[in-house]
Amino acid sequence: MKYLICIILLVIICKSGYAQTVEVQGQLKVTTINQNNASTDVLVRNIDGSVGKRDAGTIGGVPSAGIVLSDVLSNSNLTSNNFSLLGSTRLTYIPATSPPKATTTVGAPSARRSHKAVVVQGIMIIYGNEFGNSVGGSRYYPATNTWLPISTVNAPSSRWNYSCIAAGNEMVVWGGGTTSGELNTGARYNPVTDVWTTMSTLNAPTGRHNHSAVFYNNQMIIWGG
Repeated sequence: MKYLICIILLVIICKSGYAQTVEVQGQLKVTTINQNNASTDVLVRNIDGSVGKRDAGTIGGVPSAGIVLSDVLSNSNLTSNNFSLLGSTRLTYIPATSPPKATTTVGAPSARRSHKAVVVQGIMIIYGNEFGNSVGGSRYYPATNTWLPISTVNAPSSRWNYSCIAAGNEMVVWGGGTTSGELNTGARYNPVTDVWTTMSTLNAPTGRHNHSAVFYNNQMIIWGG
């Protein structure tokens, strides 16, 4: 996110007044004099990259020849306290990249390999494993760092080597093999409503596994197997 603010650059020519520091421990401080005025409080870039105003009195003094940035044009609070105006400009503020956030394991699916993973409507879905889809799956919400289980009502029957793709607002599971033979059945899953919808088999391809599946132009295409 970018923050665009009008600023005035002023240089301290003495240490008197209520000027505050510009940078402390790598954090940008856009500061002025009057900490009781909402338009001239301290603007701080926090460690997580967010920006907010703070009490200027808690930051400390600006050293001689330091620079103070003001979001108020023609700031008389500064000029009356021995600051010299350098000029006006625009500052495009880009916060530092936030450190990586560990994914919680609370509610996460059981340990597995060769599972399917798709992203639908901003939600990551983990489904099945190397032995089939009977182990079910879970939904992960990156914004809240939380996991929720997937419903098993109307979910596809147990199978392996099936296709599992993101198709519009749904995840689609189709085909696969069983000890009894190949399947040409499947189901669509909506992670927002947590609902499975059984797919029609009318004109469906013959049963198969290890096939390819893609979603293109609002249609799922099955090939090979």
